[in-house]
Amino acid sequence: MVVEAIETAIRCVNVLLSHCRATLGPGALIMDRYLYCQMALRRARGLHPGWLLPLLSRILPTADIVFYFNVPAEIAYARIARRATDVETLEHLRGFDAAYRELESFPSFIGIDATLPSEQIVEGMLEELGMCGLVLQ
Repeated sequence: MVVEAIETAIRCVNVLLSHCRATLGPGALIMDRYLYCQMALRRARGLHPGWLLPLLSRILPTADIVFYFNVPAEIAYARIARRATDVETLEHLRGFDAAYRELESFPSFIGIDATLPSEQIVEGMLEELGMCGLVLQ
């Protein structure tokens, strides 16, 4: 339980620092694994979201767009095994995906087929950004 609290605190501090840096100048704030990741991770582990994640979700600006990389758990598991830098169980990956899909905000996420080649994934993301009126220069 203590490890999860520390992990959540570290991720929340990173999110807060990124938001602070973004206020210093023009541009876009692009984040990997934002607060949604931590909320889904805690849910997948059967943990309560606590008080910090819901608080930050209420007070921080809402994202203009959130991409969710759809990839079957079996493919994710094989990719993780190939990388050999970390270890996950197939059951955890399935539970993590299910936990993401149970998030209240999940229906607003833009699903990206992450089984496609990288070039097509980037193309799809750029197309979605353009349709939302968000243009990267």
